Amino acid sequence: MRNRAWALFLLLAPSLSIPFEVLAQSRQGKTPSKALVGTTLARSDPRYQRLAATEKLTSYAITIPPRGSTLLGSHPSDYLLLSLVDSQLEVTGPSGNTYAIQLGQEEMQVMKGGWTHRLTNLGDRSARLIEVDVEHNIRPEHASCGLAATPCTDGRFGKTEEGTYSTTTLFETPTVKLTRVELGPRGTFERHTHRGSEMLIALTPIHLSQGALENVDKAPGETRAYPAGTTHQIRNIGSEAARFLELEAK
Repeated sequence: MRNRAWALFLLLAPSLSIPFEVLAQSRQGKTPSKALVGTTLARSDPRYQRLAATEKLTSYAITIPPRGSTLLGSHPSDYLLLSLVDSQLEVTGPSGNTYAIQLGQEEMQVMKGGWTHRLTNLGDRSARLIEVDVEHNIRPEHASCGLAATPCTDGRFGKTEEGTYSTTTLFETPTVKLTRVELGPRGTFERHTHRGSEMLIALTPIHLSQGALENVDKAPGETRAYPAGTTHQIRNIGSEAARFLELEAK
């Protein structure tokens, strides 16, 4: 079959560093118009649940039972696919061509848009996935760090009297930046501003204080959307370490 995806596997378990494997594949098709942006099948596919949206990002929860499939539908824009459990998936195009994806818990894959396909769960238990569609595409082939480029080096970590914190950029492209954040109990992510819109994706149960903004209480796989220009300082007010992703659209 013709290669249609750009795969990124990131091991996000807290005991691991940031090993990843990149399978660079080409995308064919035109850039989608703004009217087509988003997973168009999600309006009718019972496997999809819309979670949150900003002007540039839309997140969905996808649950596929064992041996079940999503509907065959259009994916006009690039998207990030995150697996919440170990998953064995098969991607099928309209002509019946297929390729397999195997994702461990919290592993991700960047999928190129511009083609119609469905996902089939080859495993013996339900696949639980999070999809985040990016309006202006992820453009992994132009990454400045991460993916097929050199590793990102702007990570920070530390320990204060209140708690521990760490931030790691997983990849950055001309259109998006993906950051992993881990806060120990009472740990604080310093005050920062997102110029573009942002999607926060919980990897563990999180209980966060945001100062003047409302607190964030999310289960793993739940998301919180922020409009462009949001400024916040995030503090873990839970009793356990909080781990989450921040996907920012520029």
